[in-house]
Amino acid sequence: MHGATMDGVEWLSPDNNGNAGLPGALAEQGYDVWVGNSRGTPYSNNNIGFDPETFWTWEKHWDFTWAEMGDYDIPALVNKMIEVTEKPKVTLMGFSQGGAQMFYALAHNQDFYADKVHRFVSLNGCPYPALE
Repeated sequence: MHGATMDGVEWLSPDNNGNAGLPGALAEQGYDVWVGNSRGTPYSNNNIGFDPETFWTWEKHWDFTWAEMGDYDIPALVNKMIEVTEKPKVTLMGFSQGGAQMFYALAHNQDFYADKVHRFVSLNGCPYPALE
């Protein structure tokens, strides 16, 4: 998962020498690479099944937390990856906000991740602020 103020496209950018970004390099090595997008990106601005004029207000659109992404979005992504690939476990990688979501998820749903995640790689971890 990508970092704060980013989206999955950031992962696909080549380096300064024109070499494939990390997902491209992993795919060239034979890995099945999935690039997720968190809520709040241009790729998450639609809510299928709801009339935007009556339900999907901007206030509701932005009413979520990184913790909720860890509780709901990461498990949904993991389940979809397992469903499509038919593999029993996946490896996840998170950068900044994506890592914070995953750390939250791991701490709050250990059994789910023990069953479905082989390993988690955190790049440039980002702390989750406690604003209570």
